[in-house]
Amino acid sequence: MKKLLKMGICIMMAAVVLSGCGGGNSKTETAVYEGEINGVKVSNTIDYSGDRVLKQTSVSEMNFKDLGITKDLMEQTVAQYKKLYDIKGVTYKADITDDTISETTVIDYENADFDALKTAKLITSTKEDGKILYVSYEQTVKNLESSGLTKK
Repeated sequence: MKKLLKMGICIMMAAVVLSGCGGGNSKTETAVYEGEINGVKVSNTIDYSGDRVLKQTSVSEMNFKDLGITKDLMEQTVAQYKKLYDIKGVTYKADITDDTISETTVIDYENADFDALKTAKLITSTKEDGKILYVSYEQTVKNLESSGLTKK
């Protein structure tokens, strides 16, 4: 179960946070990155302005029976995720069937509690002081691509 929890966190955490001022008055754009990671189909939609990520939506689907995981264990894992992701600016939902799960995690960075996101390991800081001001689109893309996802 810990492996599942870590895999889910890694998929969603594919954003490294920069501590700095970003932005300007750029228009909002959307990018979608998709792929398969360890048997999990992943789609990440990023709404951003300049280098600042405004919102990130991650959808993952997998056949957990093919991975040797029971429905009961999957339900326990989802319950842990719901507790872990009970954070301002984060929405998590999961639909479980007899052998598959579809998870959707949305992080609204404009309204999120960055300290709580850091504590939940959904984001990290690259600065020594650990202060987080925004999530970098450029770094997020690098991390998603290094995970094997490609832009659609």
